[in-house]
Amino acid sequence: MKNYLIILCFLFSCKKDNLNNNNADIFVDNNKVWYVSYTPDPCPSCNWPHKVILGKDTIIKSVSYKLILDYTGDSIENNIKKPNLLGYIRETNDKKVYWLTDLNSNEILLYDFNLKLNDSNGDWIATIVDTFKFQNYLYKRIVVKNKNCGLTKIWIDGIGDMTDILGYNSQAKCLGNSGLIINVSGAGWYRQTCVLNGSDYIYKDTMNSECWYYKGFRK
Repeated sequence: MKNYLIILCFLFSCKKDNLNNNNADIFVDNNKVWYVSYTPDPCPSCNWPHKVILGKDTIIKSVSYKLILDYTGDSIENNIKKPNLLGYIRETNDKKVYWLTDLNSNEILLYDFNLKLNDSNGDWIATIVDTFKFQNYLYKRIVVKNKNCGLTKIWIDGIGDMTDILGYNSQAKCLGNSGLIINVSGAGWYRQTCVLNGSDYIYKDTMNSECWYYKGFRK
């Protein structure tokens, strides 16, 4: 009976949800493309798109990183304008992602996708660890809460922070141990709109929408 079921699956391509599909759970991967929407303040109806990709390998202090390249504006698909360099990024075998903002800075532990419930990542503690389903695939999801002011973020393995790929640099931050939440780097907010792994969507916030569009006054 068991052999019969195996033959049926072979003939009819049986599929099941899984957590490891075509390396989609590897975060630092040159096949990935992140589309991030930025809404500035005071223009809540504006939309400034960003396309973030990873560039070539770079050795810094004997450690290998990939460049983080940020294309912005209304022609991001054509890559006409020179991208902004957002820093350097690497991922370890134990699913930790480190970000180096510039050559003179210290590494930031951006993500630890191996967190278990109640584990900490700096000032962040994992309050929920479950799975996120997109299409027929499952991804590990971690909800982290700041110990100081209660701010929460959602991380998805292979996708990142749901507000911004560099979630550490998101607009809302806790102010030390005061319990206050402040906006940094100007007012406004980010959100992930799409993430591609090669030609496949591994995330899309609204299935019927475009991954990016430009709307509003120019920067």
